[in-house]
Amino acid sequence: MYDVRQFRPSLYVLLILGFSGFCLAAQSPGLWALAVIGVSFNAWLINRGWFIPLPRMIANLVTLAALLYIVVEVRFAVMAPILVIGQFLVLLQLVKLFEQRANRDYAQLLVLSLLLVVAASINTASLLFGIVLIIYLFLSLYCCLLFHLKVESDAARRAY
Repeated sequence: MYDVRQFRPSLYVLLILGFSGFCLAAQSPGLWALAVIGVSFNAWLINRGWFIPLPRMIANLVTLAALLYIVVEVRFAVMAPILVIGQFLVLLQLVKLFEQRANRDYAQLLVLSLLLVVAASINTASLLFGIVLIIYLFLSLYCCLLFHLKVESDAARRAY
């Protein structure tokens, strides 16, 4: 059966490109470093075979803590609310990355990444971001096609 080996590396590149675009728009190098380290660590764990999905309870607690942080930021910060929502999307993607269990989680990562890039698009008109956006759009299309192949390949493998 055809194994779609390019999907996971292209997904990681897509996530890093989305994080880079948002952090470029938000001018937040610290958030970029956190996101890239998180994605790299996840890729390293999966490559070594040491990845164990985060338990749902811990993932829910981390998500609620991120939501509480974001609510406080929206309430008392001087940042634009769209940037705060983008920070929440970054944190949500990192949590989702460490609780991957099924194809549904990959689809959620793709959608969250798209929402993050939309939030960045709303916030900036930078030429450099425009270049990152064009690359992101082509790569996201490729990644969605690979995801579709992966889902169909998994279904064919189960049926076989």
